[in-house]
Amino acid sequence: MYSIEIKNLRYQKPTMEWQVKVDRSSVLGNPFYMKSEYERGLVCEKYRRYFHKKIYDGDSAFIKEIERLRTLLFQYGKLELYCWCYPKMCHAQIIKDYLERHYTTKGLL
Repeated sequence: MYSIEIKNLRYQKPTMEWQVKVDRSSVLGNPFYMKSEYERGLVCEKYRRYFHKKIYDGDSAFIKEIERLRTLLFQYGKLELYCWCYPKMCHAQIIKDYLERHYTTKGLL
């Protein structure tokens, strides 16, 4: 059984290999900014389209990072994604959903 969790960087910092930052400092970070909290849903939807376009277009750095996360998930049986906005709606949920859909018991395994 594989598990993927999302954590908030304000309260905990990644220290183990399976704990990965996906904030703006990461290749998987959300490049879209909110002007107000009301835009959170829009910004996450923009990221969802951006995320799938990066994969569809074959962006090598983006795909390499997704593959690295997949490898960590298989190696450790767990993965923790760290961003600043969780538990609010967060782009990390899109990454998690993709990994679960394609690489866990909910997907290919």
